[in-house]
Amino acid sequence: MQTATAMDVTPATVYQTGEVLLTMSAEAPSLTHKEAAASLALASIIAPEAPDSARQPLEVVVVADRSGSMAGEKMNKMKTTLKFLVEKGLQSGDTLGLVAFDNTVDTRLSLTKMDGAGRKKALDAIAQLNVGGTTNLSGGLLQGCDLLLNKPETGATATRAVLLFTDGMANAGIQDTPGILAASAGVIAGRSCSLFTFGFGSDHNEECLRALAESTSGLYYFIEKSEDIPTAFADCLGGLVSVVAQNATHNLEGSDAATVAKVHGSYKTEADAATKRTTVSLGDLYSEDEKDVLIALELPALPTAAAAAPAVRATLRYFNVATAKMEERSTVLEIARPEATARSCSRATPTRPSTGGGGRRCRRRRR
Repeated sequence: MQTATAMDVTPATVYQTGEVLLTMSAEAPSLTHKEAAASLALASIIAPEAPDSARQPLEVVVVADRSGSMAGEKMNKMKTTLKFLVEKGLQSGDTLGLVAFDNTVDTRLSLTKMDGAGRKKALDAIAQLNVGGTTNLSGGLLQGCDLLLNKPETGATATRAVLLFTDGMANAGIQDTPGILAASAGVIAGRSCSLFTFGFGSDHNEECLRALAESTSGLYYFIEKSEDIPTAFADCLGGLVSVVAQNATHNLEGSDAATVAKVHGSYKTEADAATKRTTVSLGDLYSEDEKDVLIALELPALPTAAAAAPAVRATLRYFNVATAKMEERSTVLEIARPEATARSCSRATPTRPSTGGGGRRCRRRRR
């Protein structure tokens, strides 16, 4: 089997201002048709800037660790953070729930609108948080996800998120990071919900909290001192209120000239060998969000040469928050299959093509 070594970038598609950009680039845009080949491709998605009118209501569930390891300064910092959320972060049309856990798990505040009465209930629930026993992190997280995702449907659209506050030292329930990840993935199961994790203290389990956030396109924050709270929350809430696309799915459809062998990274994927289609769940897209999907391709030998053979068709489907409609963007990756191609001594990874204006680099870029 031939291994692709040349590298080039396919021309970028021209998009209008305000549209989600979808482009694909090939590791090797030209490979001889005589031999089977393994190659890489990169699908790049860039979300537009959110218009001021696109602010959706928030539905947020806080999962708060009250175990013994959170005693002292950690608990004080967490309460300060939660008060900041209720008093400064949420609007009257937003909804908040609170789940607290140590070795036991209980819902301290059901999903409640943050009007005047709701804010008082939330602040009272926060004030009553106190330290307890061991840390059943998985139990608290699963109950928080269940509270948010299994509420009665009202038909209204909203941005949903679970905010996990902990030092990440799980010593009850599911304790290993892979197990906690698998459990949370089973509850969320492709539904629109992001996990944002906040680690308190220098000894928290960063690996676990970062992995949980990245599994749902959320973000992880380290709260070292009280002064970090406004900055972390401004970033988190700024992202939540600037969602421009929800339930984004990326469909990759192979052809006679190429098969999608694997999608690299932590995205949830479903492959259908019969249709040669792989579906990648991307979750919500934030204002100026950037996501890259690295794809491993298998290209069979072809009986005849082709100047530009369509290899993979990519379709991005999402709910546009600004227009309140489902929309699609599509592009086709072509790989030429000539009689022969020049070999290179180096191997390179496909890169993001130019968007025509130089592109924008963003703090929310994720793979």
